[in-house]
Amino acid sequence: MYDVLWRRYFAMFVDRIFMMLSLLILTFIFITPEELMYRYNGTLVIFSLIAQWLYFTIMESSKYQATFGKLMLGVVVVDDMDERISWGKANARFWSKLISSILGIGYFMAIFTEYKQGLHDKIADTYVVNKEMLLYKKSNAKPLVSAGKLDLASKGFNWPD
Repeated sequence: MYDVLWRRYFAMFVDRIFMMLSLLILTFIFITPEELMYRYNGTLVIFSLIAQWLYFTIMESSKYQATFGKLMLGVVVVDDMDERISWGKANARFWSKLISSILGIGYFMAIFTEYKQGLHDKIADTYVVNKEMLLYKKSNAKPLVSAGKLDLASKGFNWPD
């Protein structure tokens, strides 16, 4: 049930592209290129951090339980009871990603943990799971793919097949 890493990392890539393009568009709406070149004073860095914090925290604690990248790839963020995470846990998860980012060690450790948790997931007590497998677990309905494939999806070293 705990999702394969390649899907999580690709979702992170999609989210970063989405954030970069959104911030770029907003920047050019409110700041002329001339002002950007001559009056850059760190305001954009603070604005970018606040925008990312709101994006990740609101989306992951919402009814969707995922950012746009995670939604595209069919993964969601849950707590230890397989439920939607709270605003507080979403905040803890976001801010602890700063710690995970140091040399990438926090992200790298997800390869070796039993539940495929990065350091930020361990700190916030959250899990990234396959949405279809979560729904299957909660409903006991027949999954869209065979149970063998679902079982294989969450085992092992989690490198792309």
